[in-house]
Amino acid sequence: MAGYIYIFLAGSIWGTTGIFVRELAARGLTATEITLMRGTMLLPAVAAGARLVNRRLLQVDRRDVPRFLLLGLMSFGLAQPLFLYTLTVTDVAIAVLLNYTAPVFVTILSRILFSERLTRRKMAALGLVMVGLCMVTGVYRASMAVSYTGLLTGLLSGFFYAAYTVALKPVSARYHPVTLLVWKAVFGTPVLGIVHVLMGGSMFSGYTPAVWALLIVAALFPGTLAFICFAKGVALVETSKAAIVATVEPVVASILAFFLYAETLDLGQLVGMCMVLAGIIVVSRTSETPDRRVGSPEPLEV
Repeated sequence: MAGYIYIFLAGSIWGTTGIFVRELAARGLTATEITLMRGTMLLPAVAAGARLVNRRLLQVDRRDVPRFLLLGLMSFGLAQPLFLYTLTVTDVAIAVLLNYTAPVFVTILSRILFSERLTRRKMAALGLVMVGLCMVTGVYRASMAVSYTGLLTGLLSGFFYAAYTVALKPVSARYHPVTLLVWKAVFGTPVLGIVHVLMGGSMFSGYTPAVWALLIVAALFPGTLAFICFAKGVALVETSKAAIVATVEPVVASILAFFLYAETLDLGQLVGMCMVLAGIIVVSRTSETPDRRVGSPEPLEV
């Protein structure tokens, strides 16, 4: 159960990201600039802290360097830029939903790579959270004029986020989350910087103390703490289940937007939240007997 709690906490903390994005965007920062600056500030702060606490936290096996490079590229170099680009070419609700196809991709990849079972309980949970996410994001209200480019980049952002989650699994049990975070940022932040420059962005454009403070908190809270919880959780539970539990993020984001920014929550969104939470409960239930595989003639346990 500890693994599910870690993942749930990670998703909940990630749900606060919208607050920082809103406040920083209101001060003139673009989405790529926010992401880049958060990563740029995260790396030296976490690395310095790790060095003071335990220098061994920065040590990795040379054989794992390619895997850390892959993690950085898939997260900072592919998943995030693709999602940010999708936001510019289609409705926000559709972009978010396409990005949250990740649990589907994680389930498929985990089945292929780790032989994780496709149980009825897991598939039911996946169905609940996907339908719930459609309602939470309000995609049914969005103008459905989705370009082929936006559809492709949105699905790719979900795929590469899934691939990143799957690639994290083998090393999450062998390294401290701080080690994983530092080396992911070492390889990923420069890639994101290149993407930001290619998109015509700039850095350090006269930031005020308030902007610096928001960037620091964003780097340490949803940037660092959420990843540490997620890495610890992934080490303890199946990746497919972890991806499903992490879908609590948009639920938390919607609740915070309601209380902090007076955004409305209609009945459809509330029902969607309940469906997402129900899916999380279904997939994280523990029992003495294992779930049946999909297609098994035995009755599904309840």
